[in-house]
Amino acid sequence: MKLSAAISKFIDVMNHPSVYMRAEIARVKRNAQQKISDVIIKVIIFALIGLTGLMLLVFASITLGLWLNSLTNSSFLGFLMVTGCYALVLGILLLIKDQEKITNKLFGFARRAVTVEPEASRLFEHQLASNGHGTSHMKAQHQDKQEEVYSS
Repeated sequence: MKLSAAISKFIDVMNHPSVYMRAEIARVKRNAQQKISDVIIKVIIFALIGLTGLMLLVFASITLGLWLNSLTNSSFLGFLMVTGCYALVLGILLLIKDQEKITNKLFGFARRAVTVEPEASRLFEHQLASNGHGTSHMKAQHQDKQEEVYSS
């Protein structure tokens, strides 16, 4: 940013702090709403993926159990084998849960999946840039805001 532009922005902010504060408050609100909506969308997508995966696992387990039942000519041995496989997976997960290297990788993945990038620039700077550093525009905008307040 050039020195003259910085000085002009500083003068605008000093002459019209309420306009600057309103613009900053609006920017923060928009940023927060965007972040919250992005997180909610990601949570919904992960929930749908998880639910679909769970349904797939349930039906695949039933199918595998029935297939193993037909191979072993038993009405329960296939389901017992599938249950044993799940018990083995559970045992392995319980053994590795205390290893920080693995849990840090999983938590890092979860954090990256939910992280939302913040808005890069500020609304007030956009207003200044779009209006040639806007001292006259800021005065007119401030006057419009005052007329709105007094007319109410």
